[in-house]
Amino acid sequence: MLLEMPKDAPAAKAARIEGWTIPLNYESVDNLLKELRISPYENYGRVTWRDILREHWKTTTAVAVFIVCMVVFSVYIFRLNILLNVSQRDLNRELTERKKAEEKLAKSYEQLELANNQIMDSIHYASSIQRSIMPPPHGLNTHMEDYFVIWRPRDIIGGDIYFFNGQHNDFMLAIIDCTGHGVPGAIMTMLAGSTLNRVVNELGYTEPSTVLNRMNRLVRQMLSGEGGGGLHDNGLDIGICYADKQTRRLTFAGAKISLFCVSEGTVKEINGDRQSIGYQTSDTGYVFTNHQIDITSGMCFYMMTDGISDQIGGEQGLPFGKKRFKHLIARHSQRPFQEQQTLLLEAFESYRGQQHQRDDVTVIGFRV
Repeated sequence: MLLEMPKDAPAAKAARIEGWTIPLNYESVDNLLKELRISPYENYGRVTWRDILREHWKTTTAVAVFIVCMVVFSVYIFRLNILLNVSQRDLNRELTERKKAEEKLAKSYEQLELANNQIMDSIHYASSIQRSIMPPPHGLNTHMEDYFVIWRPRDIIGGDIYFFNGQHNDFMLAIIDCTGHGVPGAIMTMLAGSTLNRVVNELGYTEPSTVLNRMNRLVRQMLSGEGGGGLHDNGLDIGICYADKQTRRLTFAGAKISLFCVSEGTVKEINGDRQSIGYQTSDTGYVFTNHQIDITSGMCFYMMTDGISDQIGGEQGLPFGKKRFKHLIARHSQRPFQEQQTLLLEAFESYRGQQHQRDDVTVIGFRV
């Protein structure tokens, strides 16, 4: 049989190795050994992992690397999903808390808006009351040749008012600047207006200095209260003109408010006393001074509170000042008073610019 095997058959090679020397064709023997799986054919026809790896090592390595990468990527994605879920829960909780806070804020805003509307309604109502204690501007028509009234509180209500009391041949005009602005100032104007009305209409005083003397004591008494404590550092500045049209004479007295007289383009400032009304430091025994002016043809008179002169504005942010006010009234005194009012307001607003109005503004101009 070995003689019939092919020369390169394993059995033939083995025979040579073992000492056989006849190189014949051993194919039939080879086939028989394969069938019987006798050495060296015991593994013939079997495919082992080693054979596979040896033949496909590149592909196997690539598959292994791919599997490892997929495992690592899957772990990364899994952990990322966990982190995202935690973040999502935190975000949802934060959004819920924020929504609750927004709802609470909206509710608080509604309550605040309601309270603000109620306060504003009260302030507007107080403004109507404050206006009712002042004469309407057209009420001065029958006693003056010409006039204007500027009354501009810094807020809806303020601490400035004016007073007018006219008889057949004479009239009294007063301008009052009380402590404070807004509601506190408005309350002070009620006290000041009622006190002035009492002194003039109930007690019958018409001489300006006497009116101021009486007001000083009464206001101080009311603000001090029964126990002497009461309100502190509250009072008022006031200027009063009493004009007798029959004698053509005007009497002025002021408590830190001046009277400006314009005649033939020349402005004369008549200073009030350096004494306020009703403050704790005010001297209740102080006697105010009367100033008498003979009224000539074309003479104009002006009184103002310090709200216009103290207004900050201009390029350098300085006060409007009395000098600028005097220049305006001297320049325009011969014009109709309504035109003067317009020009004065335009000058004031132009100078104020973007600055907020600092104080209540009241200006009265008239010709007897």
